[in-house]
Amino acid sequence: MKMYKPATLQETLSLLTELPAKKLLLAGGSDINILIKQDKITDENIIYINHLPELHGIDMCCTKLVIGAATTISEISHSGVIRQYCPFLADSLHDFASPLIAGFATLAGNIANSSPTADTVPLLLVLDARLVLKSLTTTRMLPLTEFYTGYKQTRLQDDELIIAVEIPLQYACRYKPQYIKIGSRTALTIAKAALAFVKYDNKFRIAAGSLNEYPRRLYSVEEYLSLHPDDYNDNDLLNALKKDITPITDFRSDKEYRLQVCFNYLQKFLKSTNSS
Repeated sequence: MKMYKPATLQETLSLLTELPAKKLLLAGGSDINILIKQDKITDENIIYINHLPELHGIDMCCTKLVIGAATTISEISHSGVIRQYCPFLADSLHDFASPLIAGFATLAGNIANSSPTADTVPLLLVLDARLVLKSLTTTRMLPLTEFYTGYKQTRLQDDELIIAVEIPLQYACRYKPQYIKIGSRTALTIAKAALAFVKYDNKFRIAAGSLNEYPRRLYSVEEYLSLHPDDYNDNDLLNALKKDITPITDFRSDKEYRLQVCFNYLQKFLKSTNSS
């Protein structure tokens, strides 16, 4: 194992191009440090990036919020800019892990780690978030909906770095999303299921975590509800949900429970939007 601490973003991007494919980026380290202690990471090249100023900060820029990749969960939940323009995101992350972990876990790390239980991803999916991906020669925008390709698999190239996350303000400001995280306890818990919802102009954005191999939008449910915003049928809604999620049984919960609790909260969300 060899550690690198590049002095600049440009040097970081050069390292990503030059080093062999087996390399890891380290910012907060809430996951990578555990893997090192468990000897699951032994000979990878590790590039430390948390000190790079280009990866930090939260700004409102024209029609979008821009959050630097190495911004911590704690900084997001306490940000005055986020609380003004996207309070849903700040409030939903208030109980992220412990204050200690939230103080060094980063937004891009939570995304790029590709965990099915990633807390930030369902929230960002319903907000139509986009990732800014940069290599030594190119910068490209990628919708978060297109980032994951499978369990622990993404479209991030070996020579690329997530430098920021952008949230269009029309989703951050105009609508009032809801978020529910179901775990074994109220704090320091990994989600058995997580759901983010938003309704606007009789259209829906719904995303789930811990119910598939990676967090994703529930497109079949969204399509069904957009066609039946006020006269949905419970059986048809459940069938649409079954098309979108593939819950598993593990040590935290069983698949039947995950399906049922997801369906129950979908119904609660719909009742709350119809009554408001």
